Amino acid sequence: MNYYKTNKNFLLIFSHTLTKAQLEDAKSMGITSFVYLPEDLQNIWSNIRPDGDLPVSDLDRIVDWIDANSGEGDFALVQGDFGATYYIVNRCFEMGLVPVYSTTKRIASEENISASEVGRQSVFEHVDFRRYVK
Repeated sequence: MNYYKTNKNFLLIFSHTLTKAQLEDAKSMGITSFVYLPEDLQNIWSNIRPDGDLPVSDLDRIVDWIDANSGEGDFALVQGDFGATYYIVNRCFEMGLVPVYSTTKRIASEENISASEVGRQSVFEHVDFRRYVK
């Protein structure tokens, strides 16, 4: 992805920390500031309940934080619960942000543990940040 704009924020709306590869990739896009959710909002994002309606009032607290910490053209990495992600991505579009997600490739390996057992391991490696499309 080639978005060589300078002095851009990267709002991080996901449940992990960036890997070294993701940090390097983001910096190549002109990102100069990485902005993580504060603890209370991170707790909301990382613990969206699987039952009942989407907690829109909680998500609107995250939208307010996004609005207060971004400017038009800034990037927002949005990954998580499908419904919450859809909601936040659409709100990012409304605010003039560039919502993205991380693409990965699976690297699988097998190891013979015994004559009858094979151990399998998969590692996911960052490839790129891809824009969400309206």
